Amino acid sequence: MKKFLIHRGIIEKLTRNKSETVSAIEVQLKTATESLKETNRMLTNTQTGLKKMHDNLSSYDGYLKKGYITKDQYNYQHSLYFQQQSAYQSLVSQKMQLESQLTQLNSDKITKAADFDNQILTQNNQTNDYRNQLVESNANGNFNYQSHGLPVALNHYQSPKDKWLTTVAALRK
Repeated sequence: MKKFLIHRGIIEKLTRNKSETVSAIEVQLKTATESLKETNRMLTNTQTGLKKMHDNLSSYDGYLKKGYITKDQYNYQHSLYFQQQSAYQSLVSQKMQLESQLTQLNSDKITKAADFDNQILTQNNQTNDYRNQLVESNANGNFNYQSHGLPVALNHYQSPKDKWLTTVAALRK
């Protein structure tokens, strides 16, 4: 009976751990999904700004030729464009990392849940094996105490034939 309680306790603990682990991963998934949405929004805005800056740079070529702006102003606009381009590339990289993280988290969620399910199944199988052993032992009148740390099998039931053999053996002594 003690083994049943131990296995039940282990199964309950594994079930709680599975639930807590899956919940924690779901929180991480939610956070990463929110970050990905924000990154996509920023990417859209950055891309729009980058396109406008590119269009403006074409105008700056003409302004420089006509003398409306200095070479320093022209170079400054180009450096701003390249900074914006760098920011865009950083956001693209961040988006890829977040997508990879989401894939990994979804995989972890499935894998860890399956690992817990396998451990729970193993515990249930051990409980059922132990239950079958008890039923079998009780049906035969024997209970194997080795599984409880005792070295012998005790026979609580002696068939009439065994009783007769025991009696004959005692008389011969």
